Amino acid sequence: VLVSVQSLILVAEPYFNEPGYERSRGTPSGTQSSREYDGNIRQATVKWAMLEQMRNPSPCFKEMTSSGGRPTTPPLSLPHFSDFL
Repeated sequence: VLVSVQSLILVAEPYFNEPGYERSRGTPSGTQSSREYDGNIRQATVKWAMLEQMRNPSPCFKEMTSSGGRPTTPPLSLPHFSDFL
């Protein structure tokens, strides 16, 4: 699912991945529609994915959002590659 999302949304011009919009690529109206679409998507992402998490953080993100992005617990200590040899 993540690969699907990346290929459809996380691209330079997601507007043209919508059904039927590909044919307007390279046209003045397609360029304008793409800019408007991108602006709306960015605004919605900030509103729902970022601000909403700051206002009502899910338990797994609560520590990070309440501490201003800095973890309050010590970082995990990961083993070094040579530990497995």
